[in-house]
Amino acid sequence: MNSNLVSDGPRRSLDCTAIFCPARRLPAIGQCIEFAGPPFSIPEPAGPMFRDGRFSTDESGFECRAAGRGDPRDGTSTRGFLPLADVAVEPGAPCSRVHAAAERRGETRCRASRDGRPESHRAPVSTPSSRARHAAGRKTGLAACGPPACSLHPFISCRSVSKEKARAVQCMRPRSGWFGGGGEVCASMMRALAWFGDSAERHIGGARCFAYPMGTRARSGVAARRSPSLNPFSGVAVTVRNLDALFHPTAVAVVGASPRPGSVGAMVWACVLDGRFGGAIWPVNPKYGELNGHKVYPYVDQLPSAPSVALICTPPATWPGIVRKLGGLGVRAAIIVGETRSGADRAALERALAAAKPYLLRVVGPGSLGVVSPALGAHFGAPACIVKAGGVAWVSQSNALTNAVLGWAHARGLGFSHAVALGGEADVDAADVLDYLASDAETRAILLELDTVKSARKFMSAARAAARNKPVLALRAGRGDSGDLLYTAAFQRAGMVRVDALDDLLDEIEALGVGRAAATSGGVTLVTSDRGVAKLAVDALAAAGETLAQWPRAAVDEVGGALPAGIVAGNPLLLGDDARPEYFGAALKALAQHPPTGTVFVVHATSHSAPAVDVARVLIESRKFARRGMLACFFGGVDAATRDALHVHGIPVHTTPQRLARAHARLVDYQLGRELLMQTPEGTPPQPAASISAARHTARAALAQGRDGFEGDAALEWLAGFGIERATDADVDMGDTIVDITVGMYDDPNFGPVFRYSVPPADGVSAPFVVYGLPPFNTVLARAVVARSPYAHRAPPEPLLQALTALSQAVCDVREIVEMSLVLRVRPTRVVALGPHIRLATGRSRLAIVPYPRYLEQQLDWRGERITVRPIRPEDEAAHRELLSAMTPDDLRMRFFGAIRNFDHSQIARMTQIDYDREMALIATLDDADGRAHTLGAVRAVTDPDNEATEFAIAVRPDQKGKGLGRMLMTRIIDYARSRGTAWMIGEALRENTAMISLAKDSGFAVSSTEEPGVVAFRLKLQP
Repeated sequence: MNSNLVSDGPRRSLDCTAIFCPARRLPAIGQCIEFAGPPFSIPEPAGPMFRDGRFSTDESGFECRAAGRGDPRDGTSTRGFLPLADVAVEPGAPCSRVHAAAERRGETRCRASRDGRPESHRAPVSTPSSRARHAAGRKTGLAACGPPACSLHPFISCRSVSKEKARAVQCMRPRSGWFGGGGEVCASMMRALAWFGDSAERHIGGARCFAYPMGTRARSGVAARRSPSLNPFSGVAVTVRNLDALFHPTAVAVVGASPRPGSVGAMVWACVLDGRFGGAIWPVNPKYGELNGHKVYPYVDQLPSAPSVALICTPPATWPGIVRKLGGLGVRAAIIVGETRSGADRAALERALAAAKPYLLRVVGPGSLGVVSPALGAHFGAPACIVKAGGVAWVSQSNALTNAVLGWAHARGLGFSHAVALGGEADVDAADVLDYLASDAETRAILLELDTVKSARKFMSAARAAARNKPVLALRAGRGDSGDLLYTAAFQRAGMVRVDALDDLLDEIEALGVGRAAATSGGVTLVTSDRGVAKLAVDALAAAGETLAQWPRAAVDEVGGALPAGIVAGNPLLLGDDARPEYFGAALKALAQHPPTGTVFVVHATSHSAPAVDVARVLIESRKFARRGMLACFFGGVDAATRDALHVHGIPVHTTPQRLARAHARLVDYQLGRELLMQTPEGTPPQPAASISAARHTARAALAQGRDGFEGDAALEWLAGFGIERATDADVDMGDTIVDITVGMYDDPNFGPVFRYSVPPADGVSAPFVVYGLPPFNTVLARAVVARSPYAHRAPPEPLLQALTALSQAVCDVREIVEMSLVLRVRPTRVVALGPHIRLATGRSRLAIVPYPRYLEQQLDWRGERITVRPIRPEDEAAHRELLSAMTPDDLRMRFFGAIRNFDHSQIARMTQIDYDREMALIATLDDADGRAHTLGAVRAVTDPDNEATEFAIAVRPDQKGKGLGRMLMTRIIDYARSRGTAWMIGEALRENTAMISLAKDSGFAVSSTEEPGVVAFRLKLQP
């Protein structure tokens, strides 16, 4: 709770209290504060938060803070409100009134006792895990922490499962650092995970811990409109603006709701009712007075308060007026179900978008099937079936495919966290939704179907952020299209996995929505009864690019000892035609003790000795021993009850070995692609600034002289400035050429500069090998391109990698290049260029991926030494590790809000491999006598997708403290954020970190307390 909202009188904590989490309708953790002095109150909020003496639904949810001495239910609520206007509670009302209203809705009850144990807790039916979390807290005598990423209480959450190993953890929050409070058993790593951008679940010290990325905490769109004096920490929404209203609504208005059969309004109205949405439902139509027992409001401006989202089912001509009234009412999102079929319709849509813009009202559609959030019963639109809750999100540009996928999943008992049919993407597009789902706590994986991308840079940034946190699989039809290989390259560069067919995507819903353990690249163990079945399964694995795991000797011995004589322990493990169900159980229990045996595939053909239902029961019993992935294939399938039981225990079920193998292979591809993108590139010498400046000057001079490019010797000479060797006569005549790679670069209307690489057909292949790539390249990305070539094993790696990265650098540094073609002749020890042609022009498209911002580099005379201040690069991993190693334990605690001893590669990679479109890290480096750069200090700023706020953090090497280095870096990061048009800069520090607080004050930040004891918040307005 923010200390600036309460009196300064004596107080003591009643520990954690379950309160209602507005954005997610889930229990979160707050504090009931008991005052020894008189009761306190807060001033009435001004503006849209407070109307006619009542809190509006702009502040959805309720919060109860007790001022009395007894049970907090007997205290006085300082802020009490519910999502429904008819049960809003004024400040000063008894807490019991809030509880009673909440309980009437079946929602969370606020209750706490003095010893920190939640004495009672009532959660919505859709959140059984919340009950389990609080039950675990009571069992161990601890206060249980609520779910992560809540809108106003965004905690990292730890559920204690062992009293001996898990001490009181209290409530933690992801931000620029780590956590403090309670015993540090549930892990020093978790706060660090939040900073490093991980969305993770870990079992640490006997506790189940969750962490979500920095920059994702302020979910609520309300926070974006708050007065800075109310909450300096969450005063700016660090999220995709107002999309929380779509995915976690508390009230909905159906504009154009109708009882007329076959009308759009009737279909949408029926879906909203059938979904059993738990919030307020308000039909709007001047023709009717009541629909299905619900009062019908004639017009949107007569609604009792602002709903979270409005469904617009009226003709296009009405859209502008309706949207304008919705915006004035405070509505933050609308879904336009109708389509635009004429020029007049499209003009009406443009006017509606213009009307929405001043209010920041987000629009889905037109022609959208709707947005579904099953855990809330929110079926907003016209989906063909009621959707079950699950952990996979579906995002599509196609209404028909959305209905097909939802129907298929419904028939198999599979669910979704959210499902979105985007329609025409006039406002909300696939990139917006990816950005939101990247940090959505309910979404474990994302399935994306799309045909086109509106803004390549926006899409690539969103896709990279999402794929770094969770699996993202993409389906795109049109393999024969000329630009389809470009989409493949874009998906790979973002870390997404492309799926070739709808069947494959449906299998991934099974694997991702049900499976509890991540796929591993260590191979597969195959368990089956029949040799013929085993051969089919091995062929399926090979076709999917999978391999059988090599068992260690200990696994062979243990499995062999667990099975009857005559069964040979090996991979595949053949249990025999007469295998009984208990054979499967014994084998799986033995394999569970040996992780090197990889993911377990159980492929079963039913028999009299081992009926499918009995084998399924054994798999379920064996699941408690397995901490790795287990997937099952039952030839002929299983009955619905057996399948559902397997699903409940986290075992995906497939009908053929081929589908099982492909589903697992794509998850392995995701893991390998993620690891590839996080590899540290080799440190290549940067191109001298003078050479780059000369190349730009030459290009611009050519344009000024009326020339549109270079070719022949002039082009070779120009490329030599980037280190690309020109071919000599001997290179042309010698017969030791390994391969000629044709390199082309063109300016794509959407993705900007794109490279195309082509090599001649290899032996036995009729077509040339062609691959696309998006600049900028580093050596890791260049190596991935080369590795896919049939000549990869013959090409000299270093010269070829240097040539490819040099061409990328030329395109990134010289914006006048709009087209390029040349041949790279690969010889045994060299790579040379032949026949180049370079076309120049002004106004080239920008790159889809922001390149290294060289313009920010600067050399300074600093305290008698020559230092360089520049953006961080992936190649800086070793130097950054050295900086962190040099910091004292207390420095690290101040920086990361907790004790962190070791940083692994993935954590350092997240600090050095950044998306310059959304994050900036400036470092100060000093070269030693050998020319090796050492990092003296670093400052970073992570910016939300809307460029509303950026959160900073700073670290300085101990021997550089007191020299003004931190102040200089702070000034530069502020100037950088200001130049980007970012509205606010925010941050946090421990209250004892007086040096940081002093620096923030001197830099113009407002400093205030936060809800977390011992932590202060910084806030700086960057724009006038």
